[in-house]
Amino acid sequence: MFASCAHGGNTRQIRSTGNQNAFTHGLAGISQRRVKRHATHTDQIIREEILAGLVADKDGEDQISTAMRVLAEIIASDAVDRLSSSLDTILA
Repeated sequence: MFASCAHGGNTRQIRSTGNQNAFTHGLAGISQRRVKRHATHTDQIIREEILAGLVADKDGEDQISTAMRVLAEIIASDAVDRLSSSLDTILA
């Protein structure tokens, strides 16, 4: 859907609030990185520590919503993936 601006006929695209294309696209990159390598036990421990820290920053499990929990899981997993990729590059 396009809407005309009051000055000069320029148009801009309007997204509905339910559009999940950008969100899905971002998750695709994360999942593709994970397919390329398997998480080690050390990766799992680091992810759990990062996740525990994020949850503690929000005053514990009882104080965060499901959406916040999912976001914290994504952040922790992505941080471990990036750390592992960086270490693999350095050690290669």
